[in-house]
Amino acid sequence: MTSSLIQNNLKKTNSLHNKKTVSFVNLGCSKNTVISEKVAFLFQEDGYVLIPESIDTTLFVVNTCCFLEIARKECLDVLKNILDTYNVEESNIIVIGCYANRFPESIRTIFPNVRIVEDQDPYLGVSKLLLKPLMQEKRLLSTQHYAYIRISEGCSRKCAYCLIPSIKGPYKSYHSKSIFKDCAFLKSNYKVKEGIILAQDTSIYGEDFQNDESLISLASEMSKAKYFDWIRILYLYPTLSVNKIRELLSIPNVVPYLDIPMQHLHPEVLLKMHRPSNSISFLNDLIKLRSEFPNLTIRSTFIVGFPGETEEQFNFLINELTKLKLDRVGFFSYSNEKGTESYLLENQIPNHIKESRLEKAYSMQEKISDSIDSSYISKNLPVLVETYDPVAHVATGRSIREAPDVDPYIQIHGNPFRLKNQVGNIVNCKITSVKKEYIQAAIL
Repeated sequence: MTSSLIQNNLKKTNSLHNKKTVSFVNLGCSKNTVISEKVAFLFQEDGYVLIPESIDTTLFVVNTCCFLEIARKECLDVLKNILDTYNVEESNIIVIGCYANRFPESIRTIFPNVRIVEDQDPYLGVSKLLLKPLMQEKRLLSTQHYAYIRISEGCSRKCAYCLIPSIKGPYKSYHSKSIFKDCAFLKSNYKVKEGIILAQDTSIYGEDFQNDESLISLASEMSKAKYFDWIRILYLYPTLSVNKIRELLSIPNVVPYLDIPMQHLHPEVLLKMHRPSNSISFLNDLIKLRSEFPNLTIRSTFIVGFPGETEEQFNFLINELTKLKLDRVGFFSYSNEKGTESYLLENQIPNHIKESRLEKAYSMQEKISDSIDSSYISKNLPVLVETYDPVAHVATGRSIREAPDVDPYIQIHGNPFRLKNQVGNIVNCKITSVKKEYIQAAIL
Protein backbone atom coordinates (compact mmCIF):
# COMPACT_ATOMS: atom_id res chain seq x y z
CA MET A 1 0.00 0.00 0.00
CA THR A 2 1.23 3.49 -0.73
CA SER A 3 2.36 6.02 1.84
CA SER A 4 -0.67 8.23 1.06
CA LEU A 5 -3.05 5.50 2.16
CA ILE A 6 -0.98 4.85 5.25
CA GLN A 7 -0.78 8.52 6.18
CA ASN A 8 -4.51 8.97 5.74
CA ASN A 9 -5.13 6.17 8.18
CA LEU A 10 -2.50 7.26 10.70
CA LYS A 11 -4.32 10.56 11.08
CA LYS A 12 -7.09 8.66 12.82
CA THR A 13 -4.94 7.89 15.85
CA ASN A 14 -2.46 9.88 17.91
CA SER A 15 -0.61 6.85 19.16
CA LEU A 16 -0.03 3.25 18.15
CA HIS A 17 0.17 2.19 21.79
CA ASN A 18 -2.13 -0.79 22.36
CA LYS A 19 -3.42 -0.46 18.79
CA LYS A 20 -3.89 -3.34 16.38
CA THR A 21 -1.69 -2.48 13.39
CA VAL A 22 -1.46 -4.12 9.97
CA SER A 23 1.00 -3.69 7.11
CA PHE A 24 0.30 -4.79 3.54
CA VAL A 25 2.77 -6.16 1.02
CA ASN A 26 1.15 -6.27 -2.41
CA LEU A 27 2.83 -8.48 -5.01
CA GLY A 28 1.86 -9.12 -8.60
CA CYS A 29 -0.44 -7.32 -11.00
CA SER A 30 -2.70 -4.28 -10.72
CA LYS A 31 -5.68 -6.59 -10.21
CA ASN A 32 -4.05 -7.58 -6.91
CA THR A 33 -3.93 -3.90 -5.96
CA VAL A 34 -7.72 -3.77 -6.01
CA ILE A 35 -7.96 -6.88 -3.86
CA SER A 36 -5.50 -5.45 -1.31
CA GLU A 37 -7.47 -2.20 -1.14
CA LYS A 38 -10.72 -4.04 -0.44
CA VAL A 39 -9.08 -6.34 2.10
CA ALA A 40 -7.50 -3.30 3.80
CA PHE A 41 -10.96 -1.81 4.29
CA LEU A 42 -12.08 -5.01 6.07
CA PHE A 43 -9.12 -4.77 8.44
CA GLN A 44 -9.88 -1.13 9.16
CA GLU A 45 -13.48 -2.08 9.96
CA ASP A 46 -12.08 -4.68 12.36
CA GLY A 47 -10.21 -1.97 14.27
CA TYR A 48 -6.78 -2.20 12.69
CA VAL A 49 -4.64 0.82 11.84
CA LEU A 50 -2.72 0.59 8.57
CA ILE A 51 0.96 1.50 8.88
CA PRO A 52 4.17 1.00 6.87
CA GLU A 53 6.17 -2.15 7.57
CA SER A 54 7.87 -1.52 10.93
CA ILE A 55 8.56 -2.91 14.38
CA ASP A 56 5.15 -1.53 15.38
CA THR A 57 3.36 -3.87 12.96
CA THR A 58 1.35 -6.53 14.76
CA LEU A 59 0.06 -8.25 11.61
CA PHE A 60 1.39 -8.55 8.06
CA VAL A 61 -0.79 -9.32 5.03
CA VAL A 62 1.04 -10.51 1.92
CA ASN A 63 -0.99 -10.59 -1.30
CA THR A 64 0.74 -12.95 -3.70
CA CYS A 65 1.15 -13.80 -7.37
CA CYS A 66 2.12 -17.20 -8.80
CA PHE A 67 1.90 -16.60 -12.54
CA LEU A 68 5.65 -17.20 -12.94
CA GLU A 69 8.28 -19.04 -10.93
CA ILE A 70 10.05 -15.73 -10.26
CA ALA A 71 6.85 -14.41 -8.66
CA ARG A 72 6.61 -17.43 -6.37
CA LYS A 73 10.25 -17.01 -5.37
CA GLU A 74 9.61 -13.32 -4.67
CA CYS A 75 6.81 -14.26 -2.27
CA LEU A 76 9.02 -16.67 -0.32
CA ASP A 77 11.81 -14.07 -0.19
CA VAL A 78 9.36 -11.46 1.12
CA LEU A 79 8.14 -13.79 3.88
CA LYS A 80 11.72 -14.54 4.93
CA ASN A 81 12.60 -10.85 4.88
CA ILE A 82 9.62 -9.97 7.11
CA LEU A 83 10.59 -12.64 9.64
CA ASP A 84 14.27 -11.64 9.62
CA THR A 85 13.69 -7.88 9.71
CA TYR A 86 10.82 -7.47 12.16
CA ASN A 87 11.21 -10.54 14.35
CA VAL A 88 7.51 -11.37 14.15
CA GLU A 89 5.95 -14.77 14.65
CA GLU A 90 4.95 -16.71 11.52
CA SER A 91 1.40 -16.82 12.88
CA ASN A 92 1.28 -13.04 12.58
CA ILE A 93 1.62 -13.23 8.80
CA ILE A 94 -1.43 -13.81 6.60
CA VAL A 95 -0.80 -14.90 3.01
CA ILE A 96 -3.56 -14.35 0.45
CA GLY A 97 -3.83 -14.33 -3.34
CA CYS A 98 -2.94 -16.64 -6.21
CA TYR A 99 0.04 -18.39 -4.64
CA ALA A 100 -1.89 -19.06 -1.43
CA ASN A 101 -4.79 -20.50 -3.44
CA ARG A 102 -2.86 -22.56 -6.00
CA PHE A 103 0.23 -23.83 -4.13
CA PRO A 104 -0.41 -23.47 -0.38
CA GLU A 105 1.65 -26.54 0.53
CA SER A 106 4.80 -25.13 -1.07
CA ILE A 107 4.48 -22.16 1.30
CA ARG A 108 3.76 -24.34 4.34
CA THR A 109 6.80 -26.51 3.62
CA ILE A 110 9.05 -23.53 4.36
CA PHE A 111 6.80 -21.48 6.65
CA PRO A 112 4.56 -23.99 8.43
CA ASN A 113 2.87 -21.53 10.79
CA VAL A 114 1.87 -18.68 8.49
CA ARG A 115 -1.87 -18.25 8.09
CA ILE A 116 -2.84 -19.03 4.51
CA VAL A 117 -6.15 -17.91 3.03
CA GLU A 118 -6.67 -20.55 0.35
CA ASP A 119 -9.91 -19.17 -1.10
CA GLN A 120 -9.77 -18.40 -4.81
CA ASP A 121 -11.39 -15.08 -3.88
CA PRO A 122 -9.07 -13.71 -1.15
CA TYR A 123 -11.54 -10.95 -0.30
CA LEU A 124 -14.16 -13.58 0.56
CA GLY A 125 -11.56 -15.58 2.49
CA VAL A 126 -10.48 -12.63 4.63
CA SER A 127 -14.09 -11.64 5.32
CA LYS A 128 -14.65 -15.15 6.72
CA LEU A 129 -11.41 -14.97 8.70
CA LEU A 130 -12.39 -11.65 10.30
CA LEU A 131 -16.09 -12.53 10.51
CA LYS A 132 -16.87 -9.35 8.60
CA PRO A 133 -19.67 -8.96 6.04
CA LEU A 134 -18.73 -8.41 2.41
CA MET A 135 -18.63 -4.75 1.35
CA GLN A 136 -17.66 -5.21 -2.28
CA GLU A 137 -17.58 -1.58 -3.37
CA LYS A 138 -15.67 -0.28 -0.32
CA ARG A 139 -11.89 0.02 -0.42
CA LEU A 140 -8.97 2.01 0.94
CA LEU A 141 -7.53 3.53 -2.21
CA SER A 142 -3.74 3.30 -2.48
CA THR A 143 -3.26 5.15 -5.76
CA GLN A 144 -4.66 8.64 -5.01
CA HIS A 145 -5.63 10.28 -8.32
CA TYR A 146 -6.37 7.16 -10.35
CA ALA A 147 -8.08 3.90 -9.47
CA TYR A 148 -8.15 0.44 -11.00
CA ILE A 149 -11.61 -0.92 -11.83
CA ARG A 150 -11.84 -4.71 -12.10
CA ILE A 151 -14.62 -5.90 -14.39
CA SER A 152 -14.15 -9.67 -14.39
CA GLU A 153 -12.39 -12.62 -12.84
CA GLY A 154 -10.60 -15.57 -14.42
CA CYS A 155 -9.83 -16.42 -18.05
CA SER A 156 -11.17 -18.93 -20.56
CA ARG A 157 -8.40 -18.56 -23.15
CA LYS A 158 -6.11 -21.53 -23.72
CA CYS A 159 -2.75 -19.83 -24.24
CA ALA A 160 -0.12 -22.56 -24.11
CA TYR A 161 2.22 -20.74 -21.72
CA CYS A 162 -0.30 -19.45 -19.16
CA LEU A 163 -1.29 -20.74 -15.70
CA ILE A 164 -4.02 -18.18 -15.07
CA PRO A 165 -7.04 -20.29 -16.17
CA SER A 166 -5.92 -23.06 -13.79
CA ILE A 167 -5.43 -20.53 -10.99
CA LYS A 168 -8.44 -18.27 -11.46
CA GLY A 169 -10.90 -20.51 -13.30
CA PRO A 170 -13.00 -19.56 -16.34
CA TYR A 171 -13.86 -16.00 -17.31
CA LYS A 172 -16.63 -14.47 -15.22
CA SER A 173 -17.84 -10.90 -15.80
CA TYR A 174 -18.86 -8.77 -12.84
CA HIS A 175 -22.35 -7.31 -13.17
CA SER A 176 -22.34 -3.66 -14.19
CA LYS A 177 -24.38 -2.66 -11.13
CA SER A 178 -21.59 -3.81 -8.81
CA ILE A 179 -18.96 -2.11 -10.98
CA PHE A 180 -20.89 1.16 -10.88
CA LYS A 181 -21.21 0.89 -7.09
CA ASP A 182 -17.42 0.63 -6.97
CA CYS A 183 -17.10 3.71 -9.20
CA ALA A 184 -19.64 5.69 -7.17
CA PHE A 185 -17.82 4.88 -3.92
CA LEU A 186 -14.54 6.08 -5.41
CA LYS A 187 -16.10 9.29 -6.70
CA SER A 188 -17.72 10.03 -3.32
CA ASN A 189 -14.73 9.25 -1.14
CA TYR A 190 -11.60 10.06 -3.17
CA LYS A 191 -10.40 12.68 -5.66
CA VAL A 192 -10.01 10.21 -8.50
CA LYS A 193 -9.61 11.66 -11.98
CA GLU A 194 -8.86 8.46 -13.90
CA GLY A 195 -10.57 5.08 -13.84
CA ILE A 196 -8.48 2.26 -15.32
CA ILE A 197 -10.56 -0.71 -16.47
CA LEU A 198 -8.87 -4.06 -15.82
CA ALA A 199 -9.49 -7.71 -16.60
CA GLN A 200 -7.49 -10.61 -17.88
CA ASP A 201 -9.34 -9.89 -21.14
CA THR A 202 -11.49 -6.75 -21.19
CA SER A 203 -12.67 -7.28 -24.77
CA ILE A 204 -15.14 -10.09 -23.97
CA TYR A 205 -16.73 -8.43 -20.96
CA GLY A 206 -20.43 -9.36 -20.70
CA GLU A 207 -20.37 -12.20 -23.22
CA ASP A 208 -21.09 -14.67 -20.42
CA PHE A 209 -24.33 -12.81 -19.57
CA GLN A 210 -27.68 -13.41 -21.21
CA ASN A 211 -28.20 -9.71 -21.91
CA ASP A 212 -26.74 -6.82 -23.88
CA GLU A 213 -23.94 -5.93 -21.48
CA SER A 214 -20.59 -5.42 -23.20
CA LEU A 215 -17.38 -3.48 -22.76
CA ILE A 216 -18.80 -0.74 -24.97
CA SER A 217 -22.04 -0.45 -23.00
CA LEU A 218 -20.08 -0.51 -19.72
CA ALA A 219 -17.70 2.26 -20.81
CA SER A 220 -20.61 4.29 -22.24
CA GLU A 221 -22.57 4.16 -18.99
CA MET A 222 -19.44 4.93 -17.00
CA SER A 223 -18.87 7.97 -19.20
CA LYS A 224 -22.48 9.17 -18.92
CA ALA A 225 -22.35 8.90 -15.12
CA LYS A 226 -19.22 11.11 -15.10
CA TYR A 227 -17.42 8.99 -12.54
CA PHE A 228 -14.03 9.87 -14.02
CA ASP A 229 -12.54 12.54 -16.28
CA TRP A 230 -10.46 9.85 -17.98
CA ILE A 231 -11.35 6.22 -18.66
CA ARG A 232 -8.39 4.06 -19.67
CA ILE A 233 -9.00 0.50 -20.86
CA LEU A 234 -6.24 -2.10 -20.54
CA TYR A 235 -5.69 -5.63 -21.82
CA LEU A 236 -7.88 -5.97 -24.88
CA TYR A 237 -7.55 -9.25 -26.79
CA PRO A 238 -6.56 -9.04 -30.48
CA THR A 239 -9.84 -10.49 -31.71
CA LEU A 240 -11.96 -7.43 -30.98
CA SER A 241 -12.85 -5.92 -34.35
CA VAL A 242 -11.38 -2.60 -35.37
CA ASN A 243 -14.93 -1.25 -35.77
CA LYS A 244 -15.62 -2.12 -32.12
CA ILE A 245 -12.36 -0.48 -31.07
CA ARG A 246 -13.32 2.63 -33.06
CA GLU A 247 -16.66 2.67 -31.25
CA LEU A 248 -14.92 2.28 -27.92
CA LEU A 249 -12.49 5.14 -28.57
CA SER A 250 -15.40 7.37 -29.65
CA ILE A 251 -16.95 7.26 -26.17
CA PRO A 252 -16.45 10.57 -24.32
CA ASN A 253 -13.81 10.38 -21.56
CA VAL A 254 -12.24 7.19 -23.00
CA VAL A 255 -8.61 8.17 -23.62
CA PRO A 256 -7.03 7.18 -26.95
CA TYR A 257 -4.83 4.49 -25.45
CA LEU A 258 -4.87 0.83 -26.47
CA ASP A 259 -3.06 -1.88 -24.50
CA ILE A 260 -3.34 -5.11 -26.50
CA PRO A 261 -0.90 -7.92 -25.59
CA MET A 262 0.09 -9.67 -28.87
CA GLN A 263 2.82 -12.00 -27.45
CA HIS A 264 4.44 -12.59 -30.88
CA LEU A 265 4.07 -11.77 -34.57
CA HIS A 266 5.34 -14.86 -36.37
CA PRO A 267 2.32 -17.01 -37.40
CA GLU A 268 4.00 -20.33 -36.55
CA VAL A 269 4.96 -19.20 -33.03
CA LEU A 270 1.48 -17.76 -32.47
CA LEU A 271 -0.07 -21.06 -33.58
CA LYS A 272 2.00 -22.95 -30.97
CA MET A 273 1.02 -20.35 -28.38
CA HIS A 274 -2.68 -20.80 -29.27
CA ARG A 275 -2.92 -17.12 -30.08
CA PRO A 276 -4.56 -15.36 -33.08
CA SER A 277 -2.21 -15.67 -36.04
CA ASN A 278 -3.28 -12.52 -37.93
CA SER A 279 -1.42 -10.19 -35.56
CA ILE A 280 0.35 -8.09 -38.19
CA SER A 281 -2.78 -7.26 -40.21
CA PHE A 282 -4.63 -6.53 -36.95
CA LEU A 283 -1.94 -4.09 -35.80
CA ASN A 284 -1.79 -2.42 -39.20
CA ASP A 285 -5.54 -1.79 -38.99
CA LEU A 286 -5.08 -0.31 -35.51
CA ILE A 287 -2.35 2.00 -36.72
CA LYS A 288 -4.71 3.37 -39.38
CA LEU A 289 -6.92 4.60 -36.53
CA ARG A 290 -4.25 7.18 -35.70
CA SER A 291 -5.68 9.32 -38.52
CA GLU A 292 -9.08 9.34 -36.75
CA PHE A 293 -7.93 9.68 -33.13
CA PRO A 294 -5.22 12.26 -32.47
CA ASN A 295 -2.62 11.13 -29.94
CA LEU A 296 -3.70 7.46 -30.22
CA THR A 297 -1.13 5.46 -28.26
CA ILE A 298 -0.71 1.74 -28.94
CA ARG A 299 0.98 -0.46 -26.36
CA SER A 300 1.65 -4.20 -26.56
CA THR A 301 3.74 -6.95 -24.96
CA PHE A 302 5.72 -9.80 -26.52
CA ILE A 303 7.36 -13.01 -25.34
CA VAL A 304 10.83 -13.91 -26.60
CA GLY A 305 12.33 -17.38 -26.37
CA PHE A 306 9.12 -19.42 -26.62
CA PRO A 307 10.03 -23.12 -27.06
CA GLY A 308 11.22 -23.74 -30.59
CA GLU A 309 11.48 -20.03 -31.49
CA THR A 310 14.18 -19.93 -34.15
CA GLU A 311 16.56 -17.07 -34.76
CA GLU A 312 14.68 -16.43 -37.99
CA GLN A 313 11.33 -16.23 -36.16
CA PHE A 314 12.78 -13.87 -33.55
CA ASN A 315 14.26 -11.64 -36.26
CA PHE A 316 10.87 -11.67 -37.99
CA LEU A 317 9.34 -10.26 -34.78
CA ILE A 318 11.99 -7.54 -34.56
CA ASN A 319 11.75 -6.59 -38.24
CA GLU A 320 7.95 -6.34 -38.14
CA LEU A 321 8.01 -4.23 -34.98
CA THR A 322 10.51 -1.94 -36.68
CA LYS A 323 7.98 -1.45 -39.49
CA LEU A 324 4.92 -1.14 -37.26
CA LYS A 325 6.41 1.42 -34.88
CA LEU A 326 4.21 0.91 -31.83
CA ASP A 327 4.34 3.64 -29.18
CA ARG A 328 5.05 1.47 -26.14
CA VAL A 329 6.22 -2.15 -26.02
CA GLY A 330 7.10 -4.50 -23.18
CA PHE A 331 9.10 -7.71 -23.66
CA PHE A 332 9.33 -10.78 -21.45
CA SER A 333 11.53 -13.83 -21.72
CA TYR A 334 9.56 -17.07 -21.76
CA SER A 335 9.21 -18.80 -18.39
CA ASN A 336 8.67 -22.56 -18.53
CA GLU A 337 5.85 -23.15 -16.04
CA LYS A 338 4.88 -26.65 -14.93
CA GLY A 339 1.18 -27.21 -15.58
CA THR A 340 1.09 -25.31 -18.87
CA GLU A 341 0.93 -26.98 -22.26
CA SER A 342 4.20 -25.39 -23.42
CA TYR A 343 6.03 -26.95 -20.44
CA LEU A 344 6.15 -30.22 -22.36
CA LEU A 345 7.30 -28.74 -25.66
CA GLU A 346 10.68 -29.72 -27.05
CA ASN A 347 13.42 -27.28 -28.07
CA GLN A 348 13.35 -25.16 -24.91
CA ILE A 349 15.49 -22.07 -25.48
CA PRO A 350 18.57 -21.67 -23.22
CA ASN A 351 18.42 -18.75 -20.80
CA HIS A 352 21.45 -16.98 -22.27
CA ILE A 353 19.80 -16.90 -25.70
CA LYS A 354 16.53 -15.59 -24.20
CA GLU A 355 18.41 -12.84 -22.39
CA SER A 356 20.31 -11.90 -25.55
CA ARG A 357 17.07 -11.68 -27.54
CA LEU A 358 15.42 -9.66 -24.78
CA GLU A 359 18.28 -7.15 -24.82
CA LYS A 360 18.13 -6.83 -28.61
CA ALA A 361 14.35 -6.35 -28.55
CA TYR A 362 14.48 -3.59 -25.93
CA SER A 363 17.33 -1.84 -27.73
CA MET A 364 15.30 -1.79 -30.94
CA GLN A 365 12.09 -0.56 -29.32
CA GLU A 366 13.81 2.12 -27.24
CA LYS A 367 14.81 3.95 -30.43
CA ILE A 368 11.26 3.73 -31.81
CA SER A 369 9.60 4.93 -28.60
CA ASP A 370 12.10 7.80 -28.24
CA SER A 371 11.42 8.87 -31.81
CA ILE A 372 7.64 8.84 -31.34
CA ASP A 373 7.87 10.65 -27.99
CA SER A 374 10.20 13.25 -29.55
CA SER A 375 7.61 13.94 -32.25
CA TYR A 376 5.43 15.39 -29.49
CA ILE A 377 7.96 18.09 -28.56
CA SER A 378 6.25 21.51 -28.74
CA LYS A 379 2.82 19.85 -28.76
CA ASN A 380 0.26 20.31 -25.99
CA LEU A 381 -1.22 17.40 -24.05
CA PRO A 382 -3.55 17.09 -21.04
CA VAL A 383 -1.57 15.81 -18.05
CA LEU A 384 -2.80 14.45 -14.72
CA VAL A 385 -0.53 16.04 -12.08
CA GLU A 386 0.17 13.39 -9.44
CA THR A 387 3.01 14.62 -7.21
CA TYR A 388 4.93 17.78 -6.34
CA ASP A 389 8.51 17.89 -5.04
CA PRO A 390 8.94 20.98 -2.79
CA VAL A 391 12.73 20.64 -2.89
CA ALA A 392 13.22 20.33 -6.65
CA HIS A 393 10.13 22.50 -7.35
CA VAL A 394 8.89 20.16 -10.06
CA ALA A 395 5.76 18.04 -10.42
CA THR A 396 5.26 14.65 -12.00
CA GLY A 397 2.31 13.18 -13.80
CA ARG A 398 1.03 11.29 -16.81
CA SER A 399 -0.60 12.42 -20.02
CA ILE A 400 -3.30 10.51 -21.89
CA ARG A 401 -0.39 8.63 -23.53
CA GLU A 402 0.92 7.01 -20.34
CA ALA A 403 -0.50 4.31 -18.10
CA PRO A 404 0.81 3.97 -14.52
CA ASP A 405 3.91 1.89 -13.76
CA VAL A 406 4.61 0.65 -17.32
CA ASP A 407 5.09 3.89 -19.27
CA PRO A 408 7.41 6.90 -18.80
CA TYR A 409 6.30 9.61 -16.39
CA ILE A 410 6.18 13.33 -17.22
CA GLN A 411 8.27 15.81 -15.25
CA ILE A 412 6.43 19.13 -15.19
CA HIS A 413 8.13 22.53 -14.79
CA GLY A 414 6.56 25.91 -14.10
CA ASN A 415 5.57 28.26 -11.31
CA PRO A 416 6.09 26.27 -8.06
CA PHE A 417 3.00 27.67 -6.37
CA ARG A 418 0.87 26.78 -9.37
CA LEU A 419 2.39 23.30 -9.72
CA LYS A 420 1.75 22.55 -6.05
CA ASN A 421 -1.88 23.65 -6.30
CA GLN A 422 -2.54 21.60 -9.44
CA VAL A 423 -1.74 18.22 -7.85
CA GLY A 424 -4.74 15.99 -8.52
CA ASN A 425 -5.92 18.03 -11.50
CA ILE A 426 -5.67 17.55 -15.25
CA VAL A 427 -3.87 20.50 -16.84
CA ASN A 428 -2.58 21.36 -20.30
CA CYS A 429 1.17 21.08 -20.72
CA LYS A 430 3.61 21.60 -23.56
CA ILE A 431 6.10 18.78 -24.14
CA THR A 432 9.61 20.29 -24.10
CA SER A 433 12.08 17.37 -24.23
CA VAL A 434 12.45 13.60 -23.99
CA LYS A 435 14.88 12.02 -21.54
CA LYS A 436 15.84 8.38 -21.14
CA GLU A 437 13.47 7.65 -18.26
CA TYR A 438 10.93 10.46 -18.45
CA ILE A 439 9.43 13.22 -20.59
CA GLN A 440 9.71 16.90 -19.69
CA ALA A 441 6.87 19.37 -20.04
CA ALA A 442 5.93 22.94 -19.09
CA ILE A 443 2.60 23.74 -17.51
CA LEU A 444 0.53 26.16 -19.64
